[in-house]
Amino acid sequence: MSLKKYLASMSVFAIICWLLWGMIVASTDPFAAGVLALVFFYLTLFCAVTSTACVVGVVLRRLVIRNGEATHQVKTALRQAILFAVLMVSALFLLSQDLFQWTNAVLVIGIVAVIEFISQSGSRTNRPDSSEVHVSDQY
Repeated sequence: MSLKKYLASMSVFAIICWLLWGMIVASTDPFAAGVLALVFFYLTLFCAVTSTACVVGVVLRRLVIRNGEATHQVKTALRQAILFAVLMVSALFLLSQDLFQWTNAVLVIGIVAVIEFISQSGSRTNRPDSSEVHVSDQY
């Protein structure tokens, strides 16, 4: 799959997720909603934030690092987008449960930072060979 097709499909997915999230927000009473409605709220928000952040991350990386490997840039953008979405959704969940305090916020940020540090240190030693590239550099 080319990078252009990947970005187009991820952008369509982001739009669909944002529309679904908006429909859930508009049609659901959070105080009367059951567990399933809240799960769908957080799941669609997570998918929307992840896909949007991934597209923005890939585009910015392609603009800043023009000669970089597309596969590595996509993997990095996706990993960081997932971590960003985990951070946002967990903060919103903690806020909804009245558990958002500075200690919990520091704990969540610390967990996300440790995961990013571990994945960064592992990605430096395990760079893919050029034969493992699946996303072409065509923009």
